[in-house]
Amino acid sequence: MSKEREITFALPVKDVAKALLDYSKKVGSETDFLSFGAEGLRYSVAQEELFIESLYENENQYMLLAKDGDEIIAVGSIAGSLHPKFSHRGELGISVLKSYWGQGIATVMMEEMLDWVRDYSTLSRVELEVVAINKKARRLYEKCGFEEEGRLKNGVKIGDGYEDIVLMAKMIER
Repeated sequence: MSKEREITFALPVKDVAKALLDYSKKVGSETDFLSFGAEGLRYSVAQEELFIESLYENENQYMLLAKDGDEIIAVGSIAGSLHPKFSHRGELGISVLKSYWGQGIATVMMEEMLDWVRDYSTLSRVELEVVAINKKARRLYEKCGFEEEGRLKNGVKIGDGYEDIVLMAKMIER
């Protein structure tokens, strides 16, 4: 008998700081396509709590969690620059636990985050970096209107080799 999954989406609260850090270690150990590995995000719980609180103080910062019950299974974030000259730009990141790949969770998260950008933020440009060989992620981003703008040759070390990083962006129409 398989467990029925009920996926919910929520904004983070300070109380999930430790769970977010634990999630980052788990998801970082499952793929080579993130900017961190099994070490996760190298923040203390207190630092993560402060980060979560800061999300609600800036109109160009956002985070969305996907949960299966109480377990965090995916995280999406948009980090806009606090510098006035670059405050129209936000960097998007998304990760999903491997056991939840292929279920449309990243697509729902992407749509929710882009709706937030359009409806509530001051951002007019959303950017991301994706490992060139991560074809599933690239297809998602292209489906959501992101366009390739350039490449960083050998931009990331994976195992004993290097892979290109693709720079992508989407302009936000209001």
